[in-house]
Amino acid sequence: MEQQIISFTMERETKNTIRYQEDSNGHPSAIGTLYIQKWLLGDAPPTRLQVTVSETTSIPDLVDDIARNGRATLH
Repeated sequence: MEQQIISFTMERETKNTIRYQEDSNGHPSAIGTLYIQKWLLGDAPPTRLQVTVSETTSIPDLVDDIARNGRATLH
């Protein structure tokens, strides 16, 4: 699977979440609507988000990658 980066724009707030809508740019939606909990986003939630979708082999590999690089590099 080839890595995909999907952009979202804030649509509205619900009781406990911020609702984001995928920017499909004329293509069929891959995810559609994304709900993120308000506690995660803080007091000033971003108006735009990016989600990276890619294949990974195992959680331990991701943990090791985060420990080495300070972030996960999905592959």
